[in-house]
Amino acid sequence: MHFQKYCPSIIKNRAHASTLQKSLGLKLNIAQTIVSHMYGCHNWAELNGRCDQEYEASDFLLPIYYLEDDEISSFRSLLDKFEAELGNAYKSGGYPPDTLLALIVNNEFQAIEHYQIEQVLNSYSEYEKNFDSFMQSIGWAENSAHRVINTLSSWKSAGRPINLWLHTSTYQQSFYAYYKFSDINDDNILIRVEEWDTGLQVPSTKLSVCNKPWYIDYMIGYLERFARQFIVLGYQPTFEFFKIQNTPLSKLESAHERPNHPKNGVYKLAQRLLMLGGALNSNMAYHEITAKKGIRVRYSKESFQNT
Repeated sequence: MHFQKYCPSIIKNRAHASTLQKSLGLKLNIAQTIVSHMYGCHNWAELNGRCDQEYEASDFLLPIYYLEDDEISSFRSLLDKFEAELGNAYKSGGYPPDTLLALIVNNEFQAIEHYQIEQVLNSYSEYEKNFDSFMQSIGWAENSAHRVINTLSSWKSAGRPINLWLHTSTYQQSFYAYYKFSDINDDNILIRVEEWDTGLQVPSTKLSVCNKPWYIDYMIGYLERFARQFIVLGYQPTFEFFKIQNTPLSKLESAHERPNHPKNGVYKLAQRLLMLGGALNSNMAYHEITAKKGIRVRYSKESFQNT
């Protein structure tokens, strides 16, 4: 398929930055910087000076607003067709605020991914064209905890894990993990994180943003957003981290502590995770991480009571 590589309008850029600010708990200027980097710009002023101009797309994840007009029009036509049914399904289904269905019903198109729209259109066209088929298509295009829980529940087994890649262009995050219920009748879900990355790069370079001063807040904001989704669905997630930015945490060493090390930000993020109560048993330090013991962080309703 042909993609148009043009920077979005100022209105869309503002909406995107607002989404990052609210969802990840970031300061507005940091959210604006992150959006700017997605389109190869150093700062907000440079991005808005390039509106509707071509840009060099990221090799990691495509930014949002990357669809042809006819696809967006086809998607909106389906939403209009099933508007009442979608609203009823959302009200009765207990969907977290940032699931795909919630974004659709609340008309928050700035946070809907280009590939989600494509996937819904493609899968819907392959099956019987009714509301059940449309809802099934939305479920397959989901990239949140809701998809994890639905997939796990379909296995009907507490001990059998599933592995999923969850990608989001809106946040430029990629998350690969194994998920399983600790017990089929329990509300605890165990998440072994094998890959957690952002594809954001420093403009004009091939360097990761992991050493930027806002990197840790940005990553933790995404993690907490994901954890909240499980909490809203009635589950308490326990994450165990093994690899971040293509760096095995078991390989971290004293050299990573130096500010000029290219992966110093990964070291600092590992330390932040430990501070979040990440000890596996007792006071585990990063140098005790192994292939079987990662940094473990557990979230519950109490984790978010004062936020």
